[in-house]
Amino acid sequence: MSRILTAHTDDMRHSAVPFAALGDQKRLWLVSRLCHGGPASITRLAAGAPITRQAVTKHLRVMEEAGLARSSRRGRERLWQLSNAGWKKPVAT
Repeated sequence: MSRILTAHTDDMRHSAVPFAALGDQKRLWLVSRLCHGGPASITRLAAGAPITRQAVTKHLRVMEEAGLARSSRRGRERLWQLSNAGWKKPVAT
């Protein structure tokens, strides 16, 4: 395989990660909650949710690995918010 084709294939794989992470209806629901409500704890996100706190945590971790969400500590809570890191084009090496 040529270097150009290999580089293009790697770029496509990287670009597919955020879309794959958003391929779940519950994750799209979490994106909507975070868009409209701003940073939130897992407890707050799970309140009135169609899924458990444990499921919210699992989905946020998938989104974090894809660069679509990040968390920070505030006291005893961990607040989650959206991140755009998953949409950035990788730097060629």
